[in-house]
Amino acid sequence: MASASSAEDRSTQERFWLDSARLASFVIGGEEELFGFDSAYEGGFARGVASRFRDAGEAGAIVGPGELEVVLYAVNSESLIVAVRERELPHVLDVPLRQLATYSFDAIDVVSYGDDSFEECCNGITTLLERANQLLPSFAALREAELRTVRS
Repeated sequence: MASASSAEDRSTQERFWLDSARLASFVIGGEEELFGFDSAYEGGFARGVASRFRDAGEAGAIVGPGELEVVLYAVNSESLIVAVRERELPHVLDVPLRQLATYSFDAIDVVSYGDDSFEECCNGITTLLERANQLLPSFAALREAELRTVRS
């Protein structure tokens, strides 16, 4: 029987989460003056949020299932879409990378506009990652259904 801590470790690895210390190190190391989301980003607030989210990815601050990644798309200056996709083409299937995404939503639904603090940045990224985590059961079901089809 697995111990409670190993079950907890597994559930942590099966979900996406933010390593805020890594993100802070990345932002400070880049000598940026702004530690949060740029409310005055040239392409609009949603693109500013997506830019900082990409920074978190580049910093290795988005941790989760190793074979998957979270992608944040800025649809326009106000709207975002969160997607979970595979990092590499599945070897057992001759199909393109799978991706599941949320419907578009307003950036201000997950991030406080005008609060450029690092704390709000971490809260916003965590909220976005929770939206990605909500896609994981459907993603697993899609994979399983495709594997059953291949095995048949």
